Amino acid sequence: MSIKIKILCFDQDDPKKCTAKRMEKFNLSQNYNSFRSLPSEGIVLDPFADTILSDSDRILADVGGIVGVDCSWNQAVFTFSKLKLMGLEPRKLPDVVPAN
Repeated sequence: MSIKIKILCFDQDDPKKCTAKRMEKFNLSQNYNSFRSLPSEGIVLDPFADTILSDSDRILADVGGIVGVDCSWNQAVFTFSKLKLMGLEPRKLPDVVPAN
């Protein structure tokens, strides 16, 4: 089973340089432009979350998908707090440690 990738995209940057727009163009993600249109199930990748994304989150990701957010850092705190209220489970990616 493949995990659906959903992106909440606020169009705050150049569409030619936007990774979210490219992913949608190649059918790798489904983009949403408002909180209302975004389904309220799954995991949201949140840099402010306390819990790290782990293998135990696979069931939640299979059911609701993973939501990424493409917004300005000036609006990030407001955006992620609103997503938490919608019922999406916030998770942050593990820290990357260079091995060289």
